[in-house]
Amino acid sequence: MYRFLFAVVLLLLGPSLLSAADRPNILFFFADDWDCTAGVYARSGRPTTSDIVKTPNIDRIGREGVIFDNAFVQVSSCGPSRASLSTGRSFWRNGSRAFKGGDCFGREDDPYSGLPKFPDLLRESGYHVDKYWKTIDFQVSPGTPEKSGAPRLENVKVPRYGLHVSRGATEPERARLRQQVIDATRKVFLQSMGKVPQGKPFFFIFGPINTHRPYAAGSGQRLWGIDPEDLRERLPVFIPDVRETREDFADYLGEIQALDLMLGVILEELEASKKLVDTLVILSGDNGMPGVPRGKTTCFDLGVKAPLMMRLPGLITPGRRVQDFVTVSDIAPTLLDLTGEAVPETMDAESFLTQITSKKDGWIDPARDHVFTGRERHCMSIVRDGFLPYPIRSVRSKDYLYVRNFKSDRTLYGDEKYNYADMDSSPTKSLLLSRRDSPLFRLHFEHQPDELLFEIDSDPHCMENLVGKQEAMRALERHRALLDEKMRSTADPRLDDSFDRMPWVEEVTSAKAG
Repeated sequence: MYRFLFAVVLLLLGPSLLSAADRPNILFFFADDWDCTAGVYARSGRPTTSDIVKTPNIDRIGREGVIFDNAFVQVSSCGPSRASLSTGRSFWRNGSRAFKGGDCFGREDDPYSGLPKFPDLLRESGYHVDKYWKTIDFQVSPGTPEKSGAPRLENVKVPRYGLHVSRGATEPERARLRQQVIDATRKVFLQSMGKVPQGKPFFFIFGPINTHRPYAAGSGQRLWGIDPEDLRERLPVFIPDVRETREDFADYLGEIQALDLMLGVILEELEASKKLVDTLVILSGDNGMPGVPRGKTTCFDLGVKAPLMMRLPGLITPGRRVQDFVTVSDIAPTLLDLTGEAVPETMDAESFLTQITSKKDGWIDPARDHVFTGRERHCMSIVRDGFLPYPIRSVRSKDYLYVRNFKSDRTLYGDEKYNYADMDSSPTKSLLLSRRDSPLFRLHFEHQPDELLFEIDSDPHCMENLVGKQEAMRALERHRALLDEKMRSTADPRLDDSFDRMPWVEEVTSAKAG
């Protein structure tokens, strides 16, 4: 009954009339390097790795809530992506957090430091806020600024599943180590809940890093029973479909199943305390799969398409799938909108509360048919001469992916002498680097065209560039215009190449180069 009344008040009277006591708790499960892979993302007629992964707890949230099939991060690089989430701004508007390693801003005014972060606004409105592991920037208590990666709660550390459990030489030993992961997850969550004052709603962001490299080789099969051969013909066509890459993907899927295990522990505790019915559960990730071509650090779907699902009984009609395009950055104004807080003018992201509260499936607002993504610098160490970034901006629409490479004389993953360090080390990367005469090596590691345009429905893996084809000219001009207007309206520093100069790019010192 409480949930029903909450929904009526929110939908009919407006969220601004809610008191702190009436607002839902918020659990934000925000995983590092988790791409859009889960059982609920399996697609009939198009084999993918989501057909193989087993994620019952993740699937439950989707089944009992709403799934956003077209959710994207704004930038496929952890620090900038998380900054864009916390501020609700285009990543290029976040000062030192527009890229990783903004040390040069120590000598300049950094616009990021003064920007409001949505969890701080929630705290000021009456929420108890807390975080664990790799999360986003906000103050865990008034006057105590904390960067992402909150202090360990009473020195409890949740081990990284595959690396930890793989230490066991026997099945009983592995079972003991697995239980340690479960117990630590439970203890962290219960410690955080124990700090919530009576009568206050909580906002708790839990940021597991299991899916971040490195993985324990063979752990997908050894710990989770994922046979790499079951992945045959399920990998993207731009990745060699061989035993080494299938095993690499199996290990990644194992870490996604570890995420699911940890989520299950938290849901179990919420149910035991009877808080699950009053808690908005949000699941998402900060960027795509690392260590593979067109994954993390790129603007292709494997890099920027994000999982996103939400559950709140009484407010969210269960079993819905929304096609409207949203970004992870849009979560900031959405939660402020939901809880009745004013959205700061500094935010250019847009609330999708309407999409959450609608009872419809499919398209809610046909105008939400595209998003903008991009990147500047990813690696904090030098990956190309001059410590220069690789600037990209893109438009992903319902029908097309348009990519603009501003400096096509540079290489996407960095220079060869720096081992293409903007792609994480992995068995898949090692295999590609051992095949330098192959078309796939040239596709990924040699210079990219200035512009790329792909038709998504007929070419989901984006293998045929339509730039220069007469039949695609209208689509190309439309997407160019969309991107130009977005960059102008948000004063993107890339418009005049400011990102190639101080304070964005500092001179390379010998220490930095090393």
